[in-house]
Amino acid sequence: MTPDLIEKMARAICELRIREIRRFDRTPEEIERQLSASVDYAWGGWVPEATTALSVALDAIGEECARVAGEVIVQARMGEIDNDLRSIYHIQADEIRARIAELKRALPLTK
Repeated sequence: MTPDLIEKMARAICELRIREIRRFDRTPEEIERQLSASVDYAWGGWVPEATTALSVALDAIGEECARVAGEVIVQARMGEIDNDLRSIYHIQADEIRARIAELKRALPLTK
């Protein structure tokens, strides 16, 4: 997980929260004018939420990749595709999970 990705997610969450708070007391034009400076000032406070969101997303991606690999294995067992692919896809699912685990270990909240 790169710091840039965490910063982008934190900025997006921060911007969303600022928009929610300010929508009642400012016009959309005023919000747009002030938003950039506000996000630049406050995005660092949203790093924990961004890290959590990215961690959850990576888990979901890993499970989906593993599910697809599992479906391919079932198809191979049923003779719908070449049986040699079974081991390839099984290895791929394990590799995807391992890579996602590495990415998650790099997140600030998982240290």
